[in-house]
Amino acid sequence: MLEELLKSVADGGIHSLRDLAGQLGVSPEMVEAMLDDLTRRGYLRVLGNGCDGQCATCPLGGCAVAGSNRLWSLTEKGIHFGSKTAGGGSGSPRHGG
Repeated sequence: MLEELLKSVADGGIHSLRDLAGQLGVSPEMVEAMLDDLTRRGYLRVLGNGCDGQCATCPLGGCAVAGSNRLWSLTEKGIHFGSKTAGGGSGSPRHGG
């Protein structure tokens, strides 16, 4: 399920915890725990504390997931994973990437 979450984030756009939870069929709290796990593994990084939902005018730019007063963005490792999955390869975070 971590792969599916990371693929959704790597596909681009800005996602809310609620939207990702709906896609994965889990709770927003579970998505947040999974995002924390992906952060520990080096696929994501926390950009800032807080989000007012005004993405179009956000000075941080480049956030991929907003929620629970935190913002996450892909790291180089996460971007590399996204490019591998787009080409059909596997850079599975469940195997340490």
